[in-house]
Amino acid sequence: MYSLWGLSCVCLDSWQPAPTPAPAIAALPDQPAPAVIAAILTAAPAPCVQLWDAVQCGDHAGALELHRKLLRFWNAIVGDNLPANVKFAMELQGRRGGFPRAPMPPSSEAQRAAIRAVLNECLGFSGVLG
Repeated sequence: MYSLWGLSCVCLDSWQPAPTPAPAIAALPDQPAPAVIAAILTAAPAPCVQLWDAVQCGDHAGALELHRKLLRFWNAIVGDNLPANVKFAMELQGRRGGFPRAPMPPSSEAQRAAIRAVLNECLGFSGVLG
């Protein structure tokens, strides 16, 4: 069994860490992660669970594909106002996230467009609101 950190290395046929550990359920190569707490799990829970399941079932090619999609999503939501972007992503999926606490600004129009596009194109959410 591989950790997702190890999966990024195995699937790429070289020992390289993932571009960012945030979208992966990361652990040290010799210490698999039994669980994770991360913003991306709140923003896109179903694909994160699919990624975990793919790793647990040994579907490394499928897991790597999901990881790459989640990485694009992570790059769309990451920023100084990450919690606001997570709340916007939740809202697009019909889940109430509320407003970011001051002094954090809400997601900008450019961030909203990027998040909406990645949810639709990469993660296959149809009927996204907003």
